[in-house]
Amino acid sequence: SEPAVPTVEPLPTRHPFVGRTQEVAMLDGILAPESADCRLVLVAGEAGIGKTTLVAQFLQRLRHARPSAATSLA
Repeated sequence: SEPAVPTVEPLPTRHPFVGRTQEVAMLDGILAPESADCRLVLVAGEAGIGKTTLVAQFLQRLRHARPSAATSLA
């Protein structure tokens, strides 16, 4: 039996997720399948700028693109 793959459900938002094209592209590059060296990504910044929403939305996309990828948000 295969180990369970953790999943991340999208966070409810009151506003549409827009304006993060550059950040999402950076995460795409870091976590691309050919970038197998990456195991952990830390997103840091000031409080209230949308770090958690950015990562949750990105992980939701990643889960659809690569269902076997282990993802978690802490």
